Amino acid sequence: MRHVCWVVFGVLLAGCSGGPTAPQPNAAQAEVLLAVGRWSSGPACLSVTESSVDIYSGCWHGQFKRPQVGSDGTFSGEGTYRFEAGPVRDETGQTALFSGSISGDTLTLTVVRTDKSISAVSYALSPSGEGECVPLCR
Repeated sequence: MRHVCWVVFGVLLAGCSGGPTAPQPNAAQAEVLLAVGRWSSGPACLSVTESSVDIYSGCWHGQFKRPQVGSDGTFSGEGTYRFEAGPVRDETGQTALFSGSISGDTLTLTVVRTDKSISAVSYALSPSGEGECVPLCR
């Protein structure tokens, strides 16, 4: 009985080792998804929910579907990236390509709008807990 308790404890402890830096498997589709959590650096904040990813930086807001993470730590997805501040709003949400990688405790994300109206933007983010980001502009 004592041996069984130690085995159960080990399994429970291993199950608690995940965090925002650890990709999470999706059992139904046998894929690895970007882990749920929040990443930040200065004014930039990225939040990963069960279904989507939001990046806020100043008055810019990007959003894309929660991506699969490759065995090399890279991911990509298509979404929107737009300026949101008071009466000046990019309501159409220009299409953008989001590509990134996870290495250690750093998530690097690059955003390229398909209309090329702005230069590519890159962020180097660190894990910052749980919950969603709060937009700075509205």
